Amino acid sequence: MLTHHRIMRRLILSLGLVLSGCGSTPNPRSCLDGTCTSEEFPFCDVDGTFGPTPDTCIAVTCEPNAFAQCRDDVAITCNAVGTDYDLRECPLGCQDGVGCRVCEPNETVCANGAVQTCDATGNVVQSDACPLGCFEAEARCRDIDPSNGLATYLDLVGTPPDVELVDVGINVTNGTIAGANGEVAVPSFLMSAPQNGVAIRVFVVGRALLRNVTVERPTTLTAFGAHPAVAFVATGDVTIEGSIRITEYDQPAAGSFSSPTCAGEAGLRSTIGGGTQITGSGGGGHATAGADGGGISGVTSARAKGAASGSPSLVPLRGGCPSGWVSGGGAIQISTRGALHVLGTINVHGGIADFEQDTVAGGGAGGGILLEGASVELGPEAKLMAKGGGGSAKFAIAGSSLDDTPSLGADCGQSTCGNGGNGATATLPAGAGIGLTFMAGQEQWTGGGGGGVGYVRINTPDATYTKANSSVEAAVVTTGNLRTR
Repeated sequence: MLTHHRIMRRLILSLGLVLSGCGSTPNPRSCLDGTCTSEEFPFCDVDGTFGPTPDTCIAVTCEPNAFAQCRDDVAITCNAVGTDYDLRECPLGCQDGVGCRVCEPNETVCANGAVQTCDATGNVVQSDACPLGCFEAEARCRDIDPSNGLATYLDLVGTPPDVELVDVGINVTNGTIAGANGEVAVPSFLMSAPQNGVAIRVFVVGRALLRNVTVERPTTLTAFGAHPAVAFVATGDVTIEGSIRITEYDQPAAGSFSSPTCAGEAGLRSTIGGGTQITGSGGGGHATAGADGGGISGVTSARAKGAASGSPSLVPLRGGCPSGWVSGGGAIQISTRGALHVLGTINVHGGIADFEQDTVAGGGAGGGILLEGASVELGPEAKLMAKGGGGSAKFAIAGSSLDDTPSLGADCGQSTCGNGGNGATATLPAGAGIGLTFMAGQEQWTGGGGGGVGYVRINTPDATYTKANSSVEAAVVTTGNLRTR
């Protein structure tokens, strides 16, 4: 039996058709026939929920994919671009403020990107969003599977603390974090070094703010870079402000890094023909090779550069290789189930000599920065710095800067010495140290070779990330798909 409202609706619709047949123009704001023909007014407000008049076509501006309201057992939801509403039938009914009921009474399910629990009447009483979506048919969120096997440590901490690490130093050897206000307790673990990698100091946190964090000089240097790597594994959003500095421009003992092929060859000191000859070290390699140190013709050949090495995925995680005398940049991994916002600087620049040794150093290679999360954003002030260090010269230190220009080699300013070579960027190779022609009875110093550039790796669910036009990526940058479990 037709209700009075439906009878009147049909009469009006019939009248509209008659008038249409007499040459009148259809009203683009009317949807008495259930349809809207104007792109400007795409949605039919049948019952006047969104405006004062039922059966009116309306313009729509809404939050993409957001639930609006129920219409009986139909959920009205904003479309993917925020310009119209979609109608979705709800087999279990529609709940105001929630949308389609997703579970039976006293049931917990994962649906619509959230773990949802229903009470005895079938109404959702708890809904926890899943940044990475639901895990197949199970009543749980999909979880991150951090690179380099760090899921083990994430699972060891049931409820990681939310932290604000501001103006602090990190000791990667013992895991302490301290600043002006004392130590900050954060669960941490030291993972042993895998083959061709380094040990990793792993901190497990919830939500995290990292502002002006320095990784302090460790007690023991490693073959690949100056430090064991540092990692933050998080369950919530992570924001980076100010700077995170992983590089320390320290000098290892002579010959400490003679084994890896990516390490630059150490400079030599010799005495021939009544003079002293000091040849510059080769630069370390990472994503790209370092450059040779200068030789002295007839006395010593150029000191060999370090070869390109490591993996673009930063698995295993490691920093840049050293020159003969100077450390490479360190390595950091930040993995989160949530969003990762980089609003400041992460600096793993290759090392530069400070001349505590009586030699000429090459530049260390840039290190490694691995970022992964449900989303990754580089803000306007973001800088990911993994440039190679510039080569040194006689009592002169190479220059550096926090942009994507190369680290300049040092200028010796004399005829009896050679300049250092520039450090590498993603588009410019490392420069060789300047050699000399042998001069009997003279003290001669050749230049050190520049270090190679390092890696930045960014993993997200779809292997894409957002960045501002002014953000700086001074590294070889690759992307990949975030692993989940």
